[in-house]
Amino acid sequence: MWKDRNSFLKSIYSLLKPNGKVLLVNMGDGKEERQTDTTKAFELAERNLRSGEQINVASTSFRCVNVDYHGERA
Repeated sequence: MWKDRNSFLKSIYSLLKPNGKVLLVNMGDGKEERQTDTTKAFELAERNLRSGEQINVASTSFRCVNVDYHGERA
């Protein structure tokens, strides 16, 4: 688990400019698992704003794992 996390954090760190900052958020119920199609990351995706306006944004990728996943990889 720590090897994967360290690799992940190092890859983010390498993208930052000197004195750059990043916000990482970890959330979930620890039970649900799901993920998006990583091949679609950075493709333009249409999003609807609360105002009713539609904009195009770059897609992202997402992966949610459960608590057992972390225990298996420790």
